[in-house]
Amino acid sequence: MNRYLVLALVIGAFFLASWASGGSVGATSACENDKCIVSASTSLLSILVAGGLLVFLFFYRQQATEIDRKNTVGVWRRFGAFYLDFMFVLMALAPLAAIPMIVAEAGITGQFQWSFEREFSRPSDSGYLLPGIFCIFLGLYYYFYKHGQLNKPTIGQYVLNYTVIRARS
Repeated sequence: MNRYLVLALVIGAFFLASWASGGSVGATSACENDKCIVSASTSLLSILVAGGLLVFLFFYRQQATEIDRKNTVGVWRRFGAFYLDFMFVLMALAPLAAIPMIVAEAGITGQFQWSFEREFSRPSDSGYLLPGIFCIFLGLYYYFYKHGQLNKPTIGQYVLNYTVIRARS
């Protein structure tokens, strides 16, 4: 698949998922002194986009490129690739990580909403928020680890035309 098409897909998915959820996707909890703001937001379309991104991740075909051992990759290309990869993983996992908070809020209030924000916290909030955060970090780790094991460029590396090759031991 063409690099620019992959980039357009990632950026388009980002805007589509963000638009579908009213501007934000995921769950947050911020407390300062005694004031807390807890929010979670996702949508059916965001969940479908996340599923599509995960399917794309496992099945997309990269164009073959030759390895150029003479050139080194600069820090800005590496940073840009990391940013694209980070954004991709968050777009794929944040809508799913918000589901437990939304379901718990629906169970407590008796009314299901795809998005909520409240100005207080409950003791159970961290029990729903922390596993989602842990899963996102685990997903990031697995994403980079698996691509390194396969000597396959990540999506960000593919778009910016480089790969990190595992050293032989």
